[in-house]
Amino acid sequence: MREINDEDENLYILTLRMTPHQFGQLLEKVKPFIQKKNTCWRNCIGPAERLQVTLRYLATGSTYFNYKGDHSIILMAIADAYNRFIYVDVGVNGRVGDGGVWLHSDLKYAIEGKRVHIPLPRTLSQSDRVSSFTFIADDAFSLTDYMIKRYSHTNLTPAQYNFNYMLSTNRRVVESAVGILNRQIVFKSFSPQCAGHQLKQLKSFWHA
Repeated sequence: MREINDEDENLYILTLRMTPHQFGQLLEKVKPFIQKKNTCWRNCIGPAERLQVTLRYLATGSTYFNYKGDHSIILMAIADAYNRFIYVDVGVNGRVGDGGVWLHSDLKYAIEGKRVHIPLPRTLSQSDRVSSFTFIADDAFSLTDYMIKRYSHTNLTPAQYNFNYMLSTNRRVVESAVGILNRQIVFKSFSPQCAGHQLKQLKSFWHA
């Protein structure tokens, strides 16, 4: 936002629905309520950035209103077996489904354009079967030669049921990685009632 303010104040006003001076005044009022302290485990998000994200919610209307009835920004991530994020796409508005985020992601284009190195197929452990390296996804994603998901139909065979069970077990890795992230950053939904109560809601939104 600092770069936008320096280059185009009109764009700044369009983004946050207020001038830089008005933003500074509001920040001074809410800063004691939203400021966090750095720890040995992480550096906190600054009060200016927290306020900017919240105001962006207010400025976008229904664009970020998701099917659960909240305002949200989608975070799509890929984690490895050690709970480490190896790819993150964040910022798409909450009205877009997970499949839509992936459909237009730079990683999808890079994979299909052969610009991402994916290891060659290898023999599975304790087996002579050769298998390709793939991403494990949920039902929102399309089945491809580099992405697998569970069987979604009913009346599964024992083999299909066992496949779903093993796949779900491995999908817990990314859920665990997100859980670790949630313990460091508190995510809360924000649903403003009216502009007149904006300051009160901002205090409530960031109080933790």
